Amino acid sequence: MTLQALILLTLSWGRILGALSGEPAEDQFGEEVVWSAFSAKPFVLVIADRDASDNARIIGAALHTSFNGNYTAPETHLRSTMPSEQVKIIPVAALPDVPGVFKWLFRRGFRKEATTGVILDWDSRLSKACGYTTGTVRLVIKVPTREDPTILDVSNAQTAVEAVRAAVL
Repeated sequence: MTLQALILLTLSWGRILGALSGEPAEDQFGEEVVWSAFSAKPFVLVIADRDASDNARIIGAALHTSFNGNYTAPETHLRSTMPSEQVKIIPVAALPDVPGVFKWLFRRGFRKEATTGVILDWDSRLSKACGYTTGTVRLVIKVPTREDPTILDVSNAQTAVEAVRAAVL
């Protein structure tokens, strides 16, 4: 992993969740994300906006394949963890510029095209709480035995896999 790829931030998981206290995160099916469902295993938020979405798909797929094998059906992905998942991979789409009247259209697009559950971060509360910068792919790696997550920007799949492996082991 190169030093350029690693940007560590000091953000507590409690502060990140606090940003969501008013309105919980939800997936493309309108289901609320229940963070406690992932508390027993390491998980990784893969945050990206439209500009970084292609790279995020490649990185997310590499992470999922490296740690879990096949994808999980999107309609169940963000409601639980599967016994075979070593690391829960959770895509987050930062969508702050989508007007309210078009949200249904974007939600429908994610339902049709996503191969896994995706958090739709309409107002970027989650993304901002994680220090997200537009045009990048940010990983937020949360391990159950540590209070604070590891947060870094990655530019390719190999760097992402190495970073998650280092943080989880």
